[in-house]
Amino acid sequence: MRDAACFVCWSLSRAYEPQILEEYVHRLAPTLLCVTCFDREVNCRRAASAAIQELVGRTQTFPHGFEVLVLTDFHALANIHHCYLEVALHLSTKQEFGESFVEHLIMKCEHWDREVREIASQSIGKLSTVIDMNYFLPKLLSKCTCFDLNSRHGSILAVAEIIANTKSNINQEFLKQIESIAQTLIEKNLLKGIGGEFMKCALSVLIAKCSLVTLPIDSKPKVLSVWIEIVCDSITSEDIKTRNEAVFAISLLSNNYLLNEHELRNRVLTQLLKHLESAKESSRIGSSESLRLISNEFFDKEWLKFYDIMLSHINSNDLMCFSRASEITTLIEFSLKFNPLIDERRDQIVKALCIGLDDRKKDSRGDVGGHVRLAAIEASIKFINSCTDDQIIEILKLMSTQCLSVWQREREIASNAFKQIVFNKDIVGIDKHLIESIFEKSEDDLMAFIELLKVQLFTYNLWRGLVTCVANPIETRVRLLLKQVLKSVDNNVLIEFLNLFEKNLNCDRLSHSCINCSHFLLTSCRTEEQFRSKLLILCWDSIRRSKDVRKVVSAIDVFCAAIQLGSLKQSLSYLTILLCHRFPRIRSVTANQTYVALLTIEDINDQILTLLTETDWSNSSIDDLRLKRDSICDLVGIAKPIKLNSN
Repeated sequence: MRDAACFVCWSLSRAYEPQILEEYVHRLAPTLLCVTCFDREVNCRRAASAAIQELVGRTQTFPHGFEVLVLTDFHALANIHHCYLEVALHLSTKQEFGESFVEHLIMKCEHWDREVREIASQSIGKLSTVIDMNYFLPKLLSKCTCFDLNSRHGSILAVAEIIANTKSNINQEFLKQIESIAQTLIEKNLLKGIGGEFMKCALSVLIAKCSLVTLPIDSKPKVLSVWIEIVCDSITSEDIKTRNEAVFAISLLSNNYLLNEHELRNRVLTQLLKHLESAKESSRIGSSESLRLISNEFFDKEWLKFYDIMLSHINSNDLMCFSRASEITTLIEFSLKFNPLIDERRDQIVKALCIGLDDRKKDSRGDVGGHVRLAAIEASIKFINSCTDDQIIEILKLMSTQCLSVWQREREIASNAFKQIVFNKDIVGIDKHLIESIFEKSEDDLMAFIELLKVQLFTYNLWRGLVTCVANPIETRVRLLLKQVLKSVDNNVLIEFLNLFEKNLNCDRLSHSCINCSHFLLTSCRTEEQFRSKLLILCWDSIRRSKDVRKVVSAIDVFCAAIQLGSLKQSLSYLTILLCHRFPRIRSVTANQTYVALLTIEDINDQILTLLTETDWSNSSIDDLRLKRDSICDLVGIAKPIKLNSN
C-alpha cells in the first residue's frame, strides 16, 4: 500500500498542471521524505524517491529540491542504515523537515520489528545534535514506563541516544525522570517474563549512555544501587545481545561512577566473583567479559581471586568452551594490566595457553573446543613478549598444528599468528632464516607449512594437524601437496608420524585419522619394509578392541594396501583374525577386500581365492568360519589365530 501511495503521488505530478499542485507540495514533501528515509522496505523508499524526483522536476516548488534529489538517489537508498543515520541527518538540518522526522521516528520507536526500533533510536540520537529535543522528551519519557512492550523498549533506547549526544542540553526536570525509569520498571515488575530481556537490554543501553557522559545524579547511592542490580543480573543472560550491552554498561558504570564509591564497588566485585564461580556458562562469560573492560584501578588486590578462578576453569576438562575462551582472553588482559609477573605466574599462564591451544572438546554442537583454540591463538600474540624463548617454542609447536587445521578460519588465524611471532622475534632454537626461505619459495601458506615437516622442531605437531586433513575427503589439495613434499624428506619425518600414531592409539579422533593417513602413505610414497611393519602393528593395536566399524574398515584398507607392497604374511595374519570378527559386516568387507588385494599377487594359491569367494562370511556360524579361516592360514603359511578365553 505504501509503495502504491507513492506512485499515486508520482502520477499526480504528471496528470495535473504545476499551478494546481503547488499548494499541496509543501504538505507532501515531509511525508514523502519520511518514507524515503525511514521505510522498512527498500522498494517503498525508492518509490517515494521517484515521486519526489517527479515533483521536483515538474513543480519547481519542492523545498530544497535539488539537494534532496542528490541525497535520495536510487542507489543511496539501498542501505537502510545509511538512510536513517546519514541521509536523514543531512535533511533534518532543513527547517521544513526536522520536526516531521523526529515525530515520525518517535512513532517508529513503537514498531513491531526490534531492529527498526533500534535504528530509529540511533537516528533520533543523531538528529538531537541539530534539533532541540526538550520539546519531544516528555512524550518519549511517558512511553518509557507504559505497558506496551515495544513502546517501552524503543522509547528507552531513544532517550539513551539523546543523552549520549546532548547531555548538556537536557532540562534538569527531565534528568530526574530519566533517573527514575529503572526503579519504576522494577516496581511494576516489567523486568520479568517474556519482555524482561528486552527491558534489561534497553536499560543496559540507558545505563551505559548515562555513564558514558557521567550524567549528574541527585540521589546517587540509591540510583546507582538500582543500576548495579540491573546490569549484574543482565550479564548472566543467555541472550548474547542483552549480555553484551550489560557488559559494556557495567564497565562504564564502574569506571565512571564507582571508583570512589567503596561500598558499591565491593558489591560489584562480589557479584562478578559469584557469577565467575557459577555453574552457568552465560554467567561465567558475562563476568569474564566485564572484568576485561573494567579499569585496573577498580580492583586493588581482589584481582588475584579472579585470576585463580579463571586459571582453574581453563585447566579443567568441562564442556563450557565458550566461557573458557572468554576467560583465556581475560586472563591475558589481567596479566598485562597487573605487571610485573612473577615467574611462577608466567609459567601458569603459558600452561593455560598451551591447554587452550590444544583444546579438542566436542559435544552435540560439534568442535566447540575450536573457540578456545582461536581465543588462545589471539591471546598468545598479546602475551608473547612476556614469555621466555623455550615457552615461545612450546606455543609455536602447538600453534603449528592449527596451521594445518581442517577448519579454514582457524588455519588462517593460526598461520598469521605463527608468521607474526617467528618473523618479528629472534628466538633461540629456531632457524629464522630457514623458515623465511621456506615461506618465500612456497606458493602459499598451506604449501609452506607442509614444507615445514622438514624442520624437526615442528614435524611432530605438524603431523597432528596433517593426519586430520589427509583423512578429510575434501582436502584433496593437502594430499597432493603432501605427496610432493614426501618425495624429498628424510626418514625422520615418517618416524615422527609413527611416534604420533603410537602415542594416540587410544585417542579415537587421532587414531582413526592416522589409519586413514597410513593408507595414503602406503599408496602415495615409497616406504621401507621396517616402516610398513611398524605401521601395520600400530593399525592392528588401534582396532583390536574397537567397536567402531568405520575405523576397522579403514584398517582393512591399510592391510590390503600393504599386501600389494610385499607385506603379505603380516597383513594376512591380521586379516584372517578379522574374517571371524563378531560383526558380520566386518567379516564380509574383510573377505571382499582381501580377495581383491590377492588378485594382484602372481603366485597366490587359487584355493585361497576360492575359500574367500565361496564362503558366506556374513551369515555362517563362527565355528564353521574358523575352519575355513584356518585352512587359509595353512595355505598361506602363517600361524592360526588362537581364541582367547573370555576370562
